[in-house]
Amino acid sequence: MKNLKIVIVGAGMGGLEAALALAADGHEVTVLEGAEKFEEVGAFNSSQRQMTILISNDQVGAGIRVPPNSSRLMLRWGVDFSDLKKEVSRGNRFLDWKDGRKLLDVPFSNVEQLYGSPYYFIHRADLVKKLVMTAQQKKGITVKTGKKVVEYDYDSPRVRIANGDWYGGDLVIAADGMPLLLHLMLEVAG
Repeated sequence: MKNLKIVIVGAGMGGLEAALALAADGHEVTVLEGAEKFEEVGAFNSSQRQMTILISNDQVGAGIRVPPNSSRLMLRWGVDFSDLKKEVSRGNRFLDWKDGRKLLDVPFSNVEQLYGSPYYFIHRADLVKKLVMTAQQKKGITVKTGKKVVEYDYDSPRVRIANGDWYGGDLVIAADGMPLLLHLMLEVAG
């Protein structure tokens, strides 16, 4: 199916990556985010190889691995990693959590040649910021902040935001994480 009108609830990594993928396939995507604005909540200091995490109410989190299968897709969708603070992984070391004993080293000396894309370590907030910027620049994607979804109409499909406005389309994707799960649990329990 081509040219669907799609509403995505949540502008986190899952929602934004879904928007980029769907827009690249020719669909019209509206992303609804409850937060009023996007804020950076942490930074990676590559010279000291340290992650500084400043916790906010949204708790974006810390570092994240972006393996080649993910970075390859994001590059295809237009995400430009060149100006993003990041480290390229040279391998993984697995340790016994009890005593710290090394169990296995997995070198990534040729990961880009093998898989066609690098293996990155990026701060989650930096990646979300880059995904937001990319989505806002893409034809076919509209990102709307301050649109807290309070109700899902699964039959339509459509969603209602806090001010009473409805957003609908051919498909609604719930990518808003835990609040959705709690909402559904309360509906089922109630």
